[in-house]
Amino acid sequence: MLCQKIDIIVHGCSAHGSQPHLGHDAIVAASAFVMNSQCLASRVTDPLQDMVLTFNKVAAGSQFNIITDTAVLSGALGYNTVEHGALLRKALEKILRNTVAMLDCTAEITFGEVEERA
Repeated sequence: MLCQKIDIIVHGCSAHGSQPHLGHDAIVAASAFVMNSQCLASRVTDPLQDMVLTFNKVAAGSQFNIITDTAVLSGALGYNTVEHGALLRKALEKILRNTVAMLDCTAEITFGEVEERA
């Protein structure tokens, strides 16, 4: 299986917790993306092709009463062919861009080098 590390930074707008309408919560946008990205396995990938998407690190926030403006995600994307990987990366970027835009946030995604795993 081929595997790539994924790093994502979601940018929102900080606000006080008593005035959440003045901010754009990066945690909410990142969480929505994690949930939406799971459709890669069920709606983008041919059921006969192997594919795995894992998010194993989430970091955000610094104080209990502040809407955070940044959330950082890390994970891995696994697939069998170079062509399938290209399709998955393109779909993942689209899901990220549209999900965070819906919540008035922005994001950057970086894919690591392709590695072969047993």
